[in-house]
Amino acid sequence: MSDEKDEDMTLLDSESSDVPEPFDNPIPEESYLGHVVAKETGLKVGRETDSVFAVVQPNEREKIEIGDYVRVPYYRPDLDDKDVDVTRQMLASVQSLSYNTQLEDRQFTSADSFGAEQYRYVAELSPIAEIELSDDENDTDDFSGNFVSRPPRPTVKIDKVSENEFLRCGLDIPSDGIYVGDIAVNGQRVPSSDDPLEYYLFNPNDDNEKQGEPVIFRHVLVAGSTGTGKTHTSKNILRQFAKCKNYMIDVPAEEKEAEGPNQRTRGLNMTIIDPEDEYTEMGEDPDEGDMEDVKEYAEDRMGLEYGAIGEETEFEIFAPTTKDSNTKELNTGSNEVTDFGIPFDIVRDHPQLMMPDDPQGPTRQLILKTIDDYFRERDEDSYSYSDFSDWFEREREHLEDGKYNENIVNAAARRITDRSEYWAVFGESSTNFTDEDVVKNMFSPNKVSVVTTGHLRGATQNLVVQAISSYVVESKISSNPASTQIKGTPMILALDEAHEYVQEPETTREQFIVNKFRRAARRGRKDKFGLYFITQNPADLDGEVRNQINTKIYMQLDRKVVNESDVYVPPEFSKQLPEYDKGQMVVVQPDVSPVEVVGLPVCLTKHSK
Repeated sequence: MSDEKDEDMTLLDSESSDVPEPFDNPIPEESYLGHVVAKETGLKVGRETDSVFAVVQPNEREKIEIGDYVRVPYYRPDLDDKDVDVTRQMLASVQSLSYNTQLEDRQFTSADSFGAEQYRYVAELSPIAEIELSDDENDTDDFSGNFVSRPPRPTVKIDKVSENEFLRCGLDIPSDGIYVGDIAVNGQRVPSSDDPLEYYLFNPNDDNEKQGEPVIFRHVLVAGSTGTGKTHTSKNILRQFAKCKNYMIDVPAEEKEAEGPNQRTRGLNMTIIDPEDEYTEMGEDPDEGDMEDVKEYAEDRMGLEYGAIGEETEFEIFAPTTKDSNTKELNTGSNEVTDFGIPFDIVRDHPQLMMPDDPQGPTRQLILKTIDDYFRERDEDSYSYSDFSDWFEREREHLEDGKYNENIVNAAARRITDRSEYWAVFGESSTNFTDEDVVKNMFSPNKVSVVTTGHLRGATQNLVVQAISSYVVESKISSNPASTQIKGTPMILALDEAHEYVQEPETTREQFIVNKFRRAARRGRKDKFGLYFITQNPADLDGEVRNQINTKIYMQLDRKVVNESDVYVPPEFSKQLPEYDKGQMVVVQPDVSPVEVVGLPVCLTKHSK
């Protein structure tokens, strides 16, 4: 029994010996892969499940793999059965491949006659979209896609997709935006390596935002195990965001004029918190030996932005100074570093920064009261952690004579005085992070600011990152912001090693920080505030924050993370994802079908680590 004449796969009576070839249709003979079948398996498209199968020709079996995209024409009821409507076709992916085992042993006369060619090779297809090709010569959009609302007819020929725009339409991929990589199947670019389909994140500017919100303001997560290419991929993505572009944003109430507009357009600020001192290299060109390849790849893909940031968009590196740090030893290449300190007065509005564990009851009340009393009693020019510690020691006697006993006072003292990270972090620079001129510089429009903390370690680094992020996030989401510069500027906050700072909270300080990120995640579209998180394990992120992130880029992840955690991975990729190679990823974006993507083999900026 052959694949081409299979009586079980036609609409004819099963006892008939006169089996026709598959009906004529627009699939050329040279690309004919197989044909749709019905009888054994049924042929169904439904709200919850689909059953669409095709028999693959014997000489095409080696050309088809799991995940391949195929096109399936539809018949038109007003035409003869042997005709099809070339303007309506279905896009589907290959869900599984199997040999049909309904063959009886009595059909073989000897063991020598048994072979794979005796079995039908069946492809299970997963419908993705019903696509219509416009027959209007004046229509600039060649294709339009819809939900699959009906099955194809049995015996219709299928072939692999070779048309970029057909595949783009079926998957709903934007035709431009922020480039991530090329659509792929099992690591191979499609429709072909010579002409791959580019994958973009949706990113309209202020001129056409009526089409929808930029996906960055619904947040992006890049997750993958060590060595899978997260930094390389993120540098390429963030390099595209660094292009000068305006977004519409509300004017802060403090800046709004009586008769002025409620909204304005402003360039994007991108602030990258860089705990490993890797993104500081984005201010430099790729190494000289790589530049030709970088240029070729970038120009082949609709003119990607590449090379050092700093021509149209300003680039600057900032480094927090601490008591025992030396920012001069940072690896920043030819880029200079602007130092700044974390002022102690940030604790006035964020007292939870001085609660590294989880104080309860009277101890918590005493810490809050102590911090509040200090800032009310002291002169603004004298705020410092050293002064606060001395002041607290002088106040201890009065506290113990009041409603707080010695044990409570001692418990508060252990948390707010004589802690090495507080001595190291607070007040070690004449230029402070919250100074108006520093804020306006760091968070100015059309600027990329890399805040490197690679020279810090442990509790000191954690406190610095938490202090910076809490100030930025609070300014973005508050109705009474500490900085109108931050409030009134479209912004991306990129955080590498995000699992270290936005994990499921266990302490008061962590709860305080995570609650701010939860609010920011919910308000991103309103405040034009995008979170771009990079992490080794998405399961380590706070679940509520993670669930608000709409765009997820999964690189190779441990099988346990994929199978046993509450991290959602599209089921069609969950088996393959743990086996992905470097640069291979699954991308989930709002209103776009989940797809496999392969990033560029080159980094568009310098990348030496």
